[in-house]
Amino acid sequence: MIDAEEQKAIRWVLRISRGEALVPFIKDFLNLLNQEGFLLEDLLDALSKWAFNQR
Repeated sequence: MIDAEEQKAIRWVLRISRGEALVPFIKDFLNLLNQEGFLLEDLLDALSKWAFNQR
């Protein structure tokens, strides 16, 4: 059985690797949006509207 300290370490590693995997994806996605004429503000506005509708 995995004890609490081991679980904590596993969760930490998973969070780190997930974050590292998202960085290149976000970079490429923002570059694509920029090429299509969208701004970061457009993405943030769309995300806020989406989050509001999730309630």
